[in-house]
Amino acid sequence: TLSKLLVCGQTIRRLTTLPLHQALLLCSMALAAEDGREREGEESLVGGYVRICRKQNLPPMSGPQMRQLLDALLDAGALASSKSGSGKGKQALVYYSLAIK
Repeated sequence: TLSKLLVCGQTIRRLTTLPLHQALLLCSMALAAEDGREREGEESLVGGYVRICRKQNLPPMSGPQMRQLLDALLDAGALASSKSGSGKGKQALVYYSLAIK
């Protein structure tokens, strides 16, 4: 329908204006989803991002910079997060998924 096309067009416009490393991190999640992994833990998501950076001969961001990338994508509504496994003596694991489908 027309409304879906308009939303899709707006989404594509927003995605094409992302800074390079945010786009690469989002690509990592998109590749995981394409492989059937709808949710990724932070370690797996970052690992995919690092592999993409290396293939493109780009230095990956790390540490606090990576946290800023994830937070920016969450704030932009491109990624969604959910927690799992919290309880007595357990630290909650954070999983990420594409918010844009």
